[in-house]
Amino acid sequence: MKNALKFMEKLNTISCYIAMVALFVLMFLTTIDTMTRKTTIGGITDSMDFTERLMLFIIFGGLAIVQSKKGHIRMDMLVKNMPKVINYVMEVLMGLASTAIMFLLSYGMFLKIFNDRTGKAATQLLHIPTWPFTIIVTIMVLLYAVTLLFHVIQIIIREQDAPAANSDDEMGERIGI
Repeated sequence: MKNALKFMEKLNTISCYIAMVALFVLMFLTTIDTMTRKTTIGGITDSMDFTERLMLFIIFGGLAIVQSKKGHIRMDMLVKNMPKVINYVMEVLMGLASTAIMFLLSYGMFLKIFNDRTGKAATQLLHIPTWPFTIIVTIMVLLYAVTLLFHVIQIIIREQDAPAANSDDEMGERIGI
């Protein structure tokens, strides 16, 4: 399990680097497009399509690394007053639900790749095929789904390996809440 987590961490880091590059390109593209819009150049052709694609890279490229670092924002003011057993059950159930949704989303995106490729979907003005962008985003979504799955498995394994808890606080410490 530890080797799989390290491997996923490396993949998530690569995905994060892609998101960072996409953010830089997006900032550069938006700046140049805005500055040239009122000139004779008239802005960058198809900048809106590229902006949409880059935003997907940024969002889905960052989700997996944030999940692997357990950096998501939680409702601590609600969660801290609940019994640890309920927190554990919620953590597992929400993790499983999130994992299922992300796997369904990645499956739908795999179908979109084939539809884009066979339907020859392209950007509006430059007619650049969209399926290569969809492949990258699909891989990022799949990385996020697998990271979520590993997170849920970690929670369940930690609970099964630990001795019985004497109190809610001990159980919360074991599951990382």
